[in-house]
Amino acid sequence: MKLNTIAALMTVVAIVASMSSCKNNDSVIEKIDLIPVKTSKEGNWSMIDKKGKIVYDAEFKNTPTVAYNGLFSVEESDGYTVYSASGNKPTVIGGLERLKSVGYMEDGLIPVTFPNSRISVVDQHGSKKFELTPIKNQEVVACANGYSDGLLRVVLEDDKVGYVDDKGKVVIQPKYDRGADFREGLAVVAVRDADSGDLEYLVINKSGEKQFALKDGYEPVGWPFYEGKLLVQNEDRYYFFDKKGEKTKLSSKFKSILNYMDNYILFLNNSSLKK
Repeated sequence: MKLNTIAALMTVVAIVASMSSCKNNDSVIEKIDLIPVKTSKEGNWSMIDKKGKIVYDAEFKNTPTVAYNGLFSVEESDGYTVYSASGNKPTVIGGLERLKSVGYMEDGLIPVTFPNSRISVVDQHGSKKFELTPIKNQEVVACANGYSDGLLRVVLEDDKVGYVDDKGKVVIQPKYDRGADFREGLAVVAVRDADSGDLEYLVINKSGEKQFALKDGYEPVGWPFYEGKLLVQNEDRYYFFDKKGEKTKLSSKFKSILNYMDNYILFLNNSSLKK
């Protein structure tokens, strides 16, 4: 069967971009076991392994997620179901069916939402480890898709952002108006000025201590640190900030930066794609 190679490649690019909470793009790709593909426009979804072999041929009517750390999920008629990707046939993880929402597994933990329940965190066997209970009388209404650097970003009813550890204990109080996942021990958060309404961007460590603040007009692009650098934009120029808050101005030819890794920058210069 002939696969749509471009579609498959674009799927991988989207996966890497969406899993920004992981340590780096290489580690994300290493943990991807299978990706969803279609072999015909009208057919069901199959999966393809790292060697290009089709597995679970035409098994799913709806689009599966990638198999990441050995697990993937599919939205079915009664909710999301989590499957193991380790066998010749996809195997349902007992208890992880009819879910209202499901994230991905990192550090052996997955955030999920059971029907008529708070957000829970389960392990790879489907065992519930804990629920995200109210913090200072505020319900946790949302969280990141997965753990990053051992912490899970949570959002309360009042839209404040904080972080809990792998036991569900609050380690950074929800007091920020925006927040990114931790990476390389740091995260970008934002607080809103009560008078002007403007956001002030801060970089904090895993203890919640401020490392440095971005000056007015500087806004993070994509938010997480990667390879010790934070990509920031000020008007029409891009900058890299290191972990100490020192900045490096990038070339004016970078009109739109799509990604960067291993000392390479993928960018648009007018309408041209460059590397």
